[in-house]
Amino acid sequence: MESTGIYWRIVYWSLHDRFEMIVANAREIHDLKKARRKTDKRDSVRIARLCLNAMITPSYVPNWEIQQLKDLFRARVNLVEMRTECKNIVHKHLTL
Repeated sequence: MESTGIYWRIVYWSLHDRFEMIVANAREIHDLKKARRKTDKRDSVRIARLCLNAMITPSYVPNWEIQQLKDLFRARVNLVEMRTECKNIVHKHLTL
């Protein structure tokens, strides 16, 4: 499975205890496959072949608790950045 954005997470956490899951860096997979015309079907066949030939390096996936903490920290960083942006806008308008 390619780790694009956050979309892989739902599938991974739903199926990781039932299947052997490999999460791979999408850029790394893109460099390995030689695509002519990209379609989902061809793309999935190429990824399956790469996986069967052990050409994909699995990415580190932290456990559920660590992932939740990272999400919480990321949300806090975003809120602090938004707060700073709002403060700067207010200061800008006050100095005019």
